[in-house]
Amino acid sequence: METGALPIDELLEEIRQSLHSNSTVIVNAFAGSGKTTRIPPALLSHFNGKILVLEPRRIAARLAAEWVAEELGEQCGNTVGYQVRYEDVSTADTKLKYITEGLLLRYMCSNATLEGIDCVILDEFHERHLHTDVAFALLRNLQMTSRPDLRLIIMSATMNVELLSRRAERSRTFSMEGKFHPLTIEYMSSPADRPLRNQVSLAVKEMFLDLRCQGHLLVFLPGLAEINASIEALNDFAEKHGALLLELRSETPADKQRMVFSPSEKRKIILATNVAETSVTINGVTGVIDSGLARIAGFAHWSGLPTLDVRPVSQASCIQRAGRAGRTSPGIVKRLYTEHDYLRRPQFERPEITRSDLSQILLETAFILSTARGKGTTLPELPWLEDPPLRMIDSACDLLKILGAFDENGDMTSLGRHMSSYPLHPRLARIAVKGRALDCEAQALLAAALIAEGMPVKKGVPERGKCESDIGLQYELFCELEVDPHSLDRHASIVDRGRFRRIKRAVESLCRGRGLNWKACLTPPDDEELAELILSGFPDRVAQQRAVDRQRSGTFTHPAKAELNFCLGGGGTLSRTSAVTDSRFLIAVLADEKTADSDAATAISVYAAQGASPELLALSGSSLVREESLCFFDEAAGRVRRVERLLYGRLVLEECYLNPDDKTCEELLAEALRNSWPRPFRSDDALCQYASRVSLLKETGIQCTFPDLKGEDFGALLRHICSGKRSFDEIASRSLDEYIESMQGTEAAHTLALLAPQRIHIGCNRKAPVHYEEGKKPWVASRLQDFFGVTETPRIAGGKVPLVVHLCGPGGQVVQVTADLKSFWSNSYPSVRKELSRQYPKHYWPENPETAEPRIPGRGNRRQGK
Repeated sequence: METGALPIDELLEEIRQSLHSNSTVIVNAFAGSGKTTRIPPALLSHFNGKILVLEPRRIAARLAAEWVAEELGEQCGNTVGYQVRYEDVSTADTKLKYITEGLLLRYMCSNATLEGIDCVILDEFHERHLHTDVAFALLRNLQMTSRPDLRLIIMSATMNVELLSRRAERSRTFSMEGKFHPLTIEYMSSPADRPLRNQVSLAVKEMFLDLRCQGHLLVFLPGLAEINASIEALNDFAEKHGALLLELRSETPADKQRMVFSPSEKRKIILATNVAETSVTINGVTGVIDSGLARIAGFAHWSGLPTLDVRPVSQASCIQRAGRAGRTSPGIVKRLYTEHDYLRRPQFERPEITRSDLSQILLETAFILSTARGKGTTLPELPWLEDPPLRMIDSACDLLKILGAFDENGDMTSLGRHMSSYPLHPRLARIAVKGRALDCEAQALLAAALIAEGMPVKKGVPERGKCESDIGLQYELFCELEVDPHSLDRHASIVDRGRFRRIKRAVESLCRGRGLNWKACLTPPDDEELAELILSGFPDRVAQQRAVDRQRSGTFTHPAKAELNFCLGGGGTLSRTSAVTDSRFLIAVLADEKTADSDAATAISVYAAQGASPELLALSGSSLVREESLCFFDEAAGRVRRVERLLYGRLVLEECYLNPDDKTCEELLAEALRNSWPRPFRSDDALCQYASRVSLLKETGIQCTFPDLKGEDFGALLRHICSGKRSFDEIASRSLDEYIESMQGTEAAHTLALLAPQRIHIGCNRKAPVHYEEGKKPWVASRLQDFFGVTETPRIAGGKVPLVVHLCGPGGQVVQVTADLKSFWSNSYPSVRKELSRQYPKHYWPENPETAEPRIPGRGNRRQGK
């Protein structure tokens, strides 16, 4: 740790004086200058009220507080204290308090204007965690409204000073550049194909024996698993060379953390997470080995819950890590990645506020802003350093509306106020509030902790048996592990011990904050209570399994990997490791999301779910529950149906088929008939004939009021056909001709039949159909013999329109087409008679057809007349 005089000391008095006339002070001083441990205590005599120092990590808050207290000759927790998750070393008299960034919002939920606090210091501001940006916005808002006296100090070795100066009015900047010892940086020549533990082991051994590196070694790794694997690989080497093999991460016990920072005659090999990038300086480090990886905060798009994903760090973090080797003397840096890899990395990590779920921030700030003076300010209106994306604010607001924390106008509800009292993601806070209503708050808090921390069973391990709830199984296992000390050993192969400890610690802290005995949660809730709790926090994550009905047994079963339909649309699958296989409806709590190029129907794989009955969903009171009465045309059955449904989002909980009313039925049937026309009729020839008949009469100038059954008239015909019917089968019981005739009425139909008949009488009382076609004259076809004795061409339309006559031979072939029978008999018939007599000698072919009588086919055709 820092000892004696430090570079920042020369600026302390000037910084104190600047706080008289400036509301904000920006300190841009190099790492190791003493900002964290010298500036805060230097202000103790300057302010009457308290000072809060916000640190991005627990380890930095604890170590800084302990060091400053020791410098003051006091026990930590008196004048100087700290508070981090699960630990509060302070009293009511503590004046200087180091806290983690996220705790500021919890402070402000109970003290919205920070009454009694005169100064807030944002340390390591360059890391730009989500809570860093939120703290800056809320504190600046206080300075601009109800607390112009509040002082803000922003400190970092690397930050955008120009941007900060613009955003913070009445500010002054202090800059101090440091002198670093030279560094030798080495890269891998090619991407490594060996496990990380092997890479680390080899690099440590080489560097430890390198004469250029005589001090301690600091190794940057992503997390606990990688640290443990590396410790195992290096144990023998460290013992052989008398080195101390140490770990440094947020969860490392305080006594072991002190060993990292305390002087030692033995060389240290320190395996650390990225907490070592910006924590208190570790004196004596001359060698750094950088894996280039870290667990970086993100969130699960499925649930919105925070995640830590292993990803390559930015160039800025690589530089920060390397700088740890050059604090006290020249150093060596071994990067376990290529220089090409380094150059491809982004210069800085994107601020968390641009890539994180904002629902918890939105809930807590809404509560703070609604209770502080200056009421009415909204999240987008805060003086942000960089504005959060509106789409992410909208998404968070939508979730809070679904959970009932916000009303439709985006205003906080009384339920939202209750939710904001829990230091949990809104989904989990909603579960806690529901638990309080059901008189099982402690159990609800354990359920929330199980979901938040990932549950004790290792991911990918199949659940034991089948049941209604993966969460319930994990809950029971947690209780077994806690009650029976030997059960941890029995379940060693499936239980993640570290996660189990985190769950226990979390639920103890949550219960303590609510004044509850955490042991009460060791009595599991019943199945119905647990389902109600989970549904309250995940009402938008209800899914229905696509079931397979086995005809033989009649049982309800599922495919090996059940497919899901989600209540808000889309689909996914239920992981084979889930125990919830017999529930028709389920609540998908935790899921893996595949890459964007995956099949949308299987992109979500649910590995932790809760069964839900239709009754529970129907009575949940969720805004997703609605009733629907629907009439529709069933294409497969060819009929109109009416169904009443109870829906949860897009999922059908219940449905009942009823008879549709006549009007709706006729409208839907007519629409279906139009879309499938001429189905169910074989053809629409009758309609075409009718239209041509009407068109012909209009063209001849006959005054008539017959509709042409096109456009709107066609719609009227469809409605007429569908009147009183429910299906295509009923429609097909009559011909299209009959519908057209009945639509006209008897008198109109009779008039049309007279003027434009569909058939005419010829020959021996035979009826020949009259053909009407658009663009052609009407025509009739029959045997030539049928027209014997007919001297004038048949006419229609009151005699105005002669028919074109198609005269056919005995074989049906057309032998002549004419519109003037008299001329045909006189001029063409003799030659036609000669040819037909030769082809059909047994038929009757008179020399004078105008006076001959037509013959009935098959009678007296053998006799040849003169």
